[in-house]
Amino acid sequence: TTVGGAEPTTGSGSTTATYIYAGEAGTTDIVFGNDGRYYSSIVVTYPRTAIEKTISEAGYATHCSSFALDFSNVEGLTAYIATMNGSTVNFTAKDNLPAGVGMLLKGAQGTYTIPVIANSSNDDATTGNKFVGTTTEIENVPAGIYVLMNINDVVGFYQTEKAFTVGANTAYLPAIAMPGARAFISLDGDEATGIAEVKGIAAEQQVYDLQGRRVAQPVKGLYIVNGRKVVVK
Repeated sequence: TTVGGAEPTTGSGSTTATYIYAGEAGTTDIVFGNDGRYYSSIVVTYPRTAIEKTISEAGYATHCSSFALDFSNVEGLTAYIATMNGSTVNFTAKDNLPAGVGMLLKGAQGTYTIPVIANSSNDDATTGNKFVGTTTEIENVPAGIYVLMNINDVVGFYQTEKAFTVGANTAYLPAIAMPGARAFISLDGDEATGIAEVKGIAAEQQVYDLQGRRVAQPVKGLYIVNGRKVVVK
């Protein structure tokens, strides 16, 4: 038996034989031998050339792929890794990322087609990356990790307060990457947008400063209160 003129690469004479067709033609010949053997089935596996990723109205998503991905020509979509500089989290754009790497994606709402490329370690693209990526669901990840959430239209990485289930093909920031008591990481570089003005804050509300630190008694200034930006006067 031959596929496109190729002999089997593995399994010759056993119950399963594997063939690799290296040509570029849209069709090829599968020729069976004439020794009277019975063939139960033929499975053709095509190489993956691209994946699709949907970005919600929030404009952000985390991702981790089983394939190396090329974002260089994906219009409107940018991939970032996360690195630490002291207590500051920096998100750095990357064109190509290897398989299994956690990342943050930013783009307008919609579904994007991302080309698959040959995998490599690509250390330059991932050095210092703090994202933990997973291609399978992980249950009961201990409290303290930072996951991407949209709370009251404030998108950022919020620290979990109890065990959390991390979804497949997503990424999170581990607790060890966040020094101090920081509990919120903002993705909004313009702190002057979407701010509500309040004169007081109820005692039961959760209040954080712009560095993500929990504040027990806020004074005048700008804070994150229950996921919303407010000015205390």
